[in-house]
Amino acid sequence: MAVTTSIHSIVQSSLMTMGLPIHWYIDALHFALKCVQEMGYRDLPAIKSVRLTVAADNTVTLPTDYVDWVRVGSDRGQYVAPLGQNKTFNRLAPATGTSYGDVYEDVGGLPYSWAYLPGYLTDYSEFNGRFFAETPNPRNSFIEVRERNVLQLDVAYVAGDVITLDYIYFNSAATTSLVHPYAAPAIEQYIVWKLTEQRRGIIQQNRFEARYAKEEYYRLLKQWRAQVVGFSLKDLERAIRHGHFSTPKI
Repeated sequence: MAVTTSIHSIVQSSLMTMGLPIHWYIDALHFALKCVQEMGYRDLPAIKSVRLTVAADNTVTLPTDYVDWVRVGSDRGQYVAPLGQNKTFNRLAPATGTSYGDVYEDVGGLPYSWAYLPGYLTDYSEFNGRFFAETPNPRNSFIEVRERNVLQLDVAYVAGDVITLDYIYFNSAATTSLVHPYAAPAIEQYIVWKLTEQRRGIIQQNRFEARYAKEEYYRLLKQWRAQVVGFSLKDLERAIRHGHFSTPKI
């Protein structure tokens, strides 16, 4: 079981830090839940994965708790082959209620083949470019259509096909449960910041206190993000090397 800490303990700690009585508990709890909700969308999102079946109009219906997509793709064994977002798709449903149909045409009636590549390769099989007027292939792509509550897929996907959707979901219960211990300092400082602003009309405060509390919160938030992501120089080197491939020498 993952180690967690409770919102209740964070709220009590923030009140102790500020020297406030328990009467401020509800105010502090409100700000704590608000902070956790914001973190849940950006810093540590609650992600759910589902398999969805494509309908006859090349769409899949979004889940009821859907907030935003993380990845859309097709299963490839242990991996998921991601689909790219294509904003040129028609957001309207087909007039007939069925698929739009395949609208692709081969240039000059000739299919793309490696047989046409020799003129674009050097004697050492190195690609020398000069493919003019080439455009990205729109196949294996999608567009999110929120007003219809669907993902519109390319016509390469037909009724019965299955795609995998990783998405951020809204769970109201998550705001009242446990959080990662790394997030506790940032949440506590968020409460201190908001309560400091709220109390300025009741108790005379130094005008710099609220500004300092805000800056301290964002400092702790950056620290929390760094701890969660854990990105290092080795990770950067691995990412750069992953995008480079050797050219075959013949």
